Amino acid sequence: SAASDVYKRQALSILRDRKECYVKALDISKNALKVAKLNAKIQHLENRIRFINSNIDKFCYGKYDIIISNPPYIKKVEISRLEEDIRNFEPELALNGGYNGYSKIEKVIERSSYLLKRNGKLILEIGYDFWSKEHM
Repeated sequence: SAASDVYKRQALSILRDRKECYVKALDISKNALKVAKLNAKIQHLENRIRFINSNIDKFCYGKYDIIISNPPYIKKVEISRLEEDIRNFEPELALNGGYNGYSKIEKVIERSSYLLKRNGKLILEIGYDFWSKEHM
């Protein structure tokens, strides 16, 4: 999906800028991974990135300096109210953040606490209303 491909494009940008870096890119969408693999090959970065078809809450291999994630963060009931070009372009899997819009974000945060090295960084795209009273 285009939404999940955003962070893979970020990963490829990091690889171009940081010659010493290696990346593991996870996605539950095989189609998104297929597009990302093609982009990596075009940019001659395929030897420094490994694509894995997995959900982060099932991934338990290694410790990482940085995790970049763009999980779904739209409330399920709000998907039908999105602009038509978003609804028609993005698969629901890339948009649906569950009942409150935070279920996927919470999973990424929880799993990242195990996957990050000490002083590791989590970069996460979230909805504008994530820091409501519910999460403070």
